[in-house]
Amino acid sequence: MRGNARAPITIVVFSDFQCPFCARVVPTLDEVQRAYGEKVRIVWKHQPLPFHPNAVPAAEAAEAAREQGKFWQMHDRLFGAQRELSPDTYERLAREIGLDVRRFQESVRSGKARSRIQEDQRLASRIGAEATPTLFVNGERVEGAVPFATLKAVIDRKLGP
Repeated sequence: MRGNARAPITIVVFSDFQCPFCARVVPTLDEVQRAYGEKVRIVWKHQPLPFHPNAVPAAEAAEAAREQGKFWQMHDRLFGAQRELSPDTYERLAREIGLDVRRFQESVRSGKARSRIQEDQRLASRIGAEATPTLFVNGERVEGAVPFATLKAVIDRKLGP
């Protein structure tokens, strides 16, 4: 989660680190956080698509970074390096964000993040979040790499007068 845990608006994002549309929604979500501040929190859910061979390994790298308190830093770097996703890239990014690289490598090798990733995928399947990105703004589905104005309209409606 990123943002205020008690925010009146929660945006749950089902996303894939290899999906180009998911990369396009990242700046929009950053803009939402700048515009709404403490009124919005973003919750990440893994939805690696089966035809993206680097999506699960990238998700595992993000989870290994989470163990060291740096999920969002790794998230941002993975999307920044989307065209070069590979084990070497994950380790380079881990060093760049100041992770204990040996601990990071051990976590990735262990495969322990797979259950969390699969749990997110099962949730996505149950609620019909098949496409990426799929966002839920206080439960209202918004699909695709939508512009800020689209999310703003939904958020403003949810916040009310």
